[in-house]
Amino acid sequence: MKKRVFAWIMVFMMVLTGIPVFGEGEKPEVVPAVSSETEMVSETPTVSTTGEPMLDTAVSPEPTVVPETTVEPEKSVVPEASATPEPEISVSPDVPNESEVATAGEAAPEIDFEKTVSENPSFRKGYVKLTGSARVYASAGAADAYGELSKGVVYAIRRVNARMEIAFATENGVETAFASAKAAKPMSDGAIASFKTGMAGVSAAHTYVDAGGKKYDVAILTLTVYESDAKNASPAEAEKPTEPATSAEAERSAENAMPEEAEKPTEPATPAEAEKSATPAEVEKPMESATPVEPERPAETAAPAEVTPSEPGVEDVTEEQRSESAGEERRAAKIILTLEKKENRNDNELGAGEKARLSAQVLDENGEDISEAVTVKFESVDAKVLALMDEAATGTETQVQAVAVGACEVRASAGSVTETVKVTVKPAPTALTFAQESLMAGVNEEIQLKYEINAGSLGEVDADGWYSSNEAVATVKGGVVKTHAAGTAVIRAVITNAFLGTRVEGYCTISVLEKPETFSLNYTSLSLNEGQKIELKASFDGKDVYAHVSYSAPADQDEVVLTDKGENIVEVHAMRAGQTVVTAYINESLSATCEIEVLEAASQIELGTARTEIGVGEIISLNPVVKTGRGKVLETAGVTVKSSNRAFVDVEGTRIKGVKTGSAVITL
Repeated sequence: MKKRVFAWIMVFMMVLTGIPVFGEGEKPEVVPAVSSETEMVSETPTVSTTGEPMLDTAVSPEPTVVPETTVEPEKSVVPEASATPEPEISVSPDVPNESEVATAGEAAPEIDFEKTVSENPSFRKGYVKLTGSARVYASAGAADAYGELSKGVVYAIRRVNARMEIAFATENGVETAFASAKAAKPMSDGAIASFKTGMAGVSAAHTYVDAGGKKYDVAILTLTVYESDAKNASPAEAEKPTEPATSAEAERSAENAMPEEAEKPTEPATPAEAEKSATPAEVEKPMESATPVEPERPAETAAPAEVTPSEPGVEDVTEEQRSESAGEERRAAKIILTLEKKENRNDNELGAGEKARLSAQVLDENGEDISEAVTVKFESVDAKVLALMDEAATGTETQVQAVAVGACEVRASAGSVTETVKVTVKPAPTALTFAQESLMAGVNEEIQLKYEINAGSLGEVDADGWYSSNEAVATVKGGVVKTHAAGTAVIRAVITNAFLGTRVEGYCTISVLEKPETFSLNYTSLSLNEGQKIELKASFDGKDVYAHVSYSAPADQDEVVLTDKGENIVEVHAMRAGQTVVTAYINESLSATCEIEVLEAASQIELGTARTEIGVGEIISLNPVVKTGRGKVLETAGVTVKSSNRAFVDVEGTRIKGVKTGSAVITL
């Protein structure tokens, strides 16, 4: 019973004396369980009731109960202020309690990886990804940044209020600095694993080693140092802890201390430290008086201002830090979404199974592009129609996959700004045909092949989906055929849809012949009225020869308009009175011509009265005006008017009469 009473008295006296268990931010020291009376008493010298110290540590089976007054002198070691814990000024202490910090790669359940470090109060250290270019500071309290850091993966060593100390790598090795907690987002285990896999092949130094010897790979980023005196201390210097000041020094500096400095209480000495600092004489001196030595108190002028402790999870953000955050995270005011467009298609259309890039341009309130400084979040409203390819996503760009026929909206958001784009998915092609299933060509010619797919579908031949059965005769790339020698080659085009597992093919046979030495046109001269049309065709002299013939007219003349009809045939449409020459050519040294004269003729009729309705019994004069191609008015005597149904509308010369209710077409 005496043993148990003695142990409880000792504990009770330690509580009364205000001996601290452990300081802020320190781990509590683990004390082995007492296994015997001797081990317990050996921690503190036993004092007799007469006040004389007993140096012999041996303990009798029945120890004497120690009076309360014999332990009071120990109060001289610990200041009274240590008995009452000071309010916590900072939410995130410089050295966080290890029991509150998740190890690298392990995220606490409450961490939201879509939010910044600032918005995750429980996050203290670990891998983070900078969302844009971030300002860097030499210390947690530095007012001016000394540079900017490109976005990428860094390691957050600790949090100090609204900033965090980070480790990153440059070409010169690993450095540390401070950045805003709003400039980065925590990384999930999967993202960290993916990052480490990618860094495995990087040869440059990129490993940060913490105080405990643990190693963390960090990205190699670009550090841009400002050309100013803003950087007063290097990151390495900023890491060095301030040497503790003596009591006298504390009194001298208290008057000039900043409010933040005044708020930090002096750390009380632990019993172990007090015992080490005492001289042997002081240890052996009998405890004659029960009155404890009064500890030195801080000067009254250095008394800290009254501070309301911060609530857990709420950061104390200063105006300077708010200004810094606003500069680093510029506000998005508008998002412009652009879907990669295929050739000869409408905007925002895809065929089932196709992929396309979707990019976002972010503008601020001044219309300036801030895309590089923000991260855009993409979301598909209906993933069964259009899915997002996460592995291809970047800060302002993602890849979409057309899954099924339908329409789907994709949402993009940056901060509070949201924009949507509607994408239409059409069926994949089931048939492919060439405009010409067979054609002829000469040697050393280039031909652009044209193909069609079934109506209502969307798809295109792959870049590497063109094949030639005889590359000695003709080769093909991107739909352009180049002939090399006389012979025959079959060109094959393939549309492969790997997502749907479909394959569509089309064929075109090309007969390649030797080029002719001469050729001629079916007309060498023509006389045409304005508005008249006629075809010119080339023919070759010799057997088994062929070449592609091109036609042209002087660019500065408008007498005729030429339309290619294929098979070396061109249509000539006489438009204006005058003379011109149409030239047919195979190359610069082989050509033929046709001289054409265009005569004035009625080429257009204008109605003086333009009406589409007439009453029963009403008569209207059409007043036709006939003009030439150049606008010259001709006589109207030759104008003939016809009605498609005279039972409804009758014709009298150039006048029409309404007979009864109905409709008819009037031709002049």
